[in-house]
Order: sequence, then structure tokens, then C-alpha cells
Amino acid sequence: MFGGLAYVLYAALQGGRYCVVFEMDEQAVTHTQIAKQFEKAQVAAALTVLAGAAKGSPTLMGTGLLAGSRDSMKTVFKEVRAIKANRRRHVVYLKQGFSWNHIYVPSEDFDAVLDYLLSRIPKDVRREGM
Repeated sequence: MFGGLAYVLYAALQGGRYCVVFEMDEQAVTHTQIAKQFEKAQVAAALTVLAGAAKGSPTLMGTGLLAGSRDSMKTVFKEVRAIKANRRRHVVYLKQGFSWNHIYVPSEDFDAVLDYLLSRIPKDVRREGM
């Protein structure tokens, strides 16, 4: 219940959109949140830390610290352990370590981006939805 309310409040804080920039080269894809949204995310993270402190919850405080600690995520192709494509939602997921990088792709570019990614990740990577 609280998680759902928190999600709705966070979405409202961000204006109902999650805006990121994706940059790819031969070695990696970098997913960077735009500066204005990152600033809002840091405010929400700070409030989460304060709520955790008030509640005496180190877990909630840690969640807030992690949420506000980075504005970008880099996924190195040679370190990808799984790839999953969801054409209906126009997203490709790349797993590196314990995290998944979500790459949002316009429908008209989906096949080209997916082919680009598949040609650069290791051949033995688990592939879902291909």
C-alpha cells in the first residue's frame, strides 16, 4: 500500500515522465537521467533518508541514499549476462551484475537497436523474448 502511494507521489513529482538520454558506442550503452529530473530525484531521496531516520529504519535510509547517489548507469557490452526484449513496450533490458539497464527505443528503431546490441554482447548471453 505504502509503496504504491510512494510511486504515485514520485511520478507526480517527476511530471508523470521519466526522461533519459541513451548513448551507445562500440563498448557500452550509458543511460543518463536529465539534470532537472535528477535534482527532483535527489530531493525525494533526501526525504526518504529523513523518513527512515524518523522511523528508525536503516533500510529506508539506505534506500534513500542509493536512490539519490547516481544520475547515470553504464552497461559494458562484454559484461552483459542477459538480454531481454519487449517489443510491445519498446524496451530492451540488459543485465550486468545485479542490475538491469532499461533501454527505451522508438518502435521504428527497435529492430536496428536490438540487432546492434546483439552484435556486441557475448554470444553465450541468455536471450529472452528474441
